[in-house]
Amino acid sequence: MNEQEIVVIKNALSRRTGIIAVLMAVTGSIILISLGVYFQEDPLITGIFAMMPFVLIVFAYLGALRVAIMVGVSSQGIQLVYRSGRKENISWKNVVTMKPVRLDPGFFLLIFLKEDGKKAFNILSEEPANQVRQMWIALHPDAEDLMSEPKFK
Repeated sequence: MNEQEIVVIKNALSRRTGIIAVLMAVTGSIILISLGVYFQEDPLITGIFAMMPFVLIVFAYLGALRVAIMVGVSSQGIQLVYRSGRKENISWKNVVTMKPVRLDPGFFLLIFLKEDGKKAFNILSEEPANQVRQMWIALHPDAEDLMSEPKFK
C-alpha cells in the first residue's frame, strides 16, 4: 500500500473488559478459598484452585496480543499493525462485514477473508471502525452498509 494514502488510527483496547475480568478473578478466588476453608481442604490444593481465575486472565491477555494496535485505512485496503511489528494487508474485496461486539459497546468485529480464503476477524475500536466504514461507503456508494447483516463470499 502507498504509505502517503494510509490514514493510521490507534486501535484502543477495552479497559472496561480488563477491569471486569480482574474483578471476576478476585471474586472467584475469594469464593474458592472460602469453600476450601469451609470444607477443610488441603491449603495447597485450595491455593492452587484459587489461582486458576488469574491463569485465565493471562490466557486472555495473550489472546489480546493478536488484536491490532494500529489500523491503516486507504483506498487500496486496510492495514493492521500488531505489537510485534507484523503488518497484515487486507484488500477491500476481501472485507466481508463489520458488526458490533455485543458484550463491549463501541467495539466492532471486522470480518475478512485471508489469502487462503479462510475467514478471520479483528476487533476495532470506534474510531478506526468509523474510518473503515466511511471508506467503504466512499468506495461502494451503491453497496449495502458494511455494518449490515454479513454476506459471506
